[in-house]
Amino acid sequence: METFVWILAGSSLGWISWTYLGFNQDRGAVVSILIGGVGALVGGKAIAPIFMATASPADTGILALVFAGIAAAACLLVGDKLQRWGM
Repeated sequence: METFVWILAGSSLGWISWTYLGFNQDRGAVVSILIGGVGALVGGKAIAPIFMATASPADTGILALVFAGIAAAACLLVGDKLQRWGM
């Protein structure tokens, strides 16, 4: 269930970044949503466990969601910069 929430949060960030911030305008909304979802999945599954080794079990869900959101935002930013540079 946590994985679904991470992907949903990342996809929401992707949609928000496309709609309000203008990220990946040339590629479209679907690409932004996918980039956000994949970034959140990577953040929640790969990055969060590295930093949460000392966290209590009650805090793991919230911290993983925060890391998923940060990773999704970073992926969206990198994707937008690469698109603007023509890569």
